[in-house]
Amino acid sequence: MICLRCKSQMYQVVGPAGAKAFCSGCSQWVDCAQCSIPRCGDTKCLSCYNKAVTGVKRPTVGLLAPQDEEI
Repeated sequence: MICLRCKSQMYQVVGPAGAKAFCSGCSQWVDCAQCSIPRCGDTKCLSCYNKAVTGVKRPTVGLLAPQDEEI
């Protein structure tokens, strides 16, 4: 995996209880990869990394009425 912030190599996080880290994408304690550059420190789980690479965005809340209509 390549870090999407600084383009350096990312490595799987290996902790005392297994490979778990705080994902910077979904803010959950999950299996992650961490950037090899300490000052960058980006952590991504595979799901968030794949979404970022493919450009898939989380759904946003839609407008209640189209912008060109008067309410």
